Amino acid sequence: MQTLFPKGEPRSPEFFTGSTFLTEVLDADHNNEFSIGSVTFEKGARTNWHTHPKGQVLIVTSGKSWYRHKRFKPAM
Repeated sequence: MQTLFPKGEPRSPEFFTGSTFLTEVLDADHNNEFSIGSVTFEKGARTNWHTHPKGQVLIVTSGKSWYRHKRFKPAM
């Protein structure tokens, strides 16, 4: 399988359950208030429910993803 970004570094269990890895693509700095990262989830891994005050964009390239907008119920 080809991937756009490498697998990345292991993540701490603070926001994740199971094995996850992060490749930092763009850090927030004086030019922008956001960051971009590519997260790889091993089979059975997931993100713990959490919020992003300025929003978040998710691009799922394989598998299934649950998400929730503050005004709606969780959806797949």
